[in-house]
Amino acid sequence: MTGGYDVIKSAFDDAARELGPIDILINNAGHSVQAPFCELPITDFEKQMAVNYLSAVHATRAVVDDMKTRKTGHISFVSSAAGQFAIFGYSAYSPTKFALRGFADTLHMELLPYKVNVGVLYPPNTDTEGFKVELETMPEETKKMSEAAGLFTPKDVAEAHLKDIADGNYATTMGLDGWMLGVLTAGACPEKSLFRALTQGALAGIFRCITLVYLGYFNGITKKCYRRRLAEAEEQRETEQQRKRE
Repeated sequence: MTGGYDVIKSAFDDAARELGPIDILINNAGHSVQAPFCELPITDFEKQMAVNYLSAVHATRAVVDDMKTRKTGHISFVSSAAGQFAIFGYSAYSPTKFALRGFADTLHMELLPYKVNVGVLYPPNTDTEGFKVELETMPEETKKMSEAAGLFTPKDVAEAHLKDIADGNYATTMGLDGWMLGVLTAGACPEKSLFRALTQGALAGIFRCITLVYLGYFNGITKKCYRRRLAEAEEQRETEQQRKRE
């Protein structure tokens, strides 16, 4: 998926010739690196953008002209809860997921005349092999904050998104926290459901207050972990000095 547009276009064309036209594209390629900003290699930012964002742009470009011609199809983008609420350690990852939301919003408007639907999935932590690998290097702060949203199975996430695709809904969220975050961050995103739109208008202010509580809690985790590391470093320095004196 990072081989460039021509590679992706060729693969998709081969698939279409063998299996028929592509009716649904779900842009799910991606991975995450987590560390404080100053500890991440600059190349990680470029790699994250290539895999998480540009691969979706290239894949979408590879199928969209045919969908427009046939006036049918659906294109989904797998963003993340971190693409709605950026937290400690995600300075390389979160911007790529925010970018998918902006791309999807634009594409939704452009494809309306062609009856091609667009949707965005905002999964929280999902119990995949990739997530298990991420846990091995996840900073303490990130791990503590992400635990607040719980852990979902891939099956539950997939079924929820497929249902929203069938119903023509734009955004898919998971769990109570995900639903609140979806209402809060709806902003200028498309909304087909009148009920959802009214809910967003009525509850956005309340959920903003709740989110500020979460934000304060997360900021407290950051400060607490920082103070603990300082104390540990000071304790280690004093221990080393004591050994030298002995």
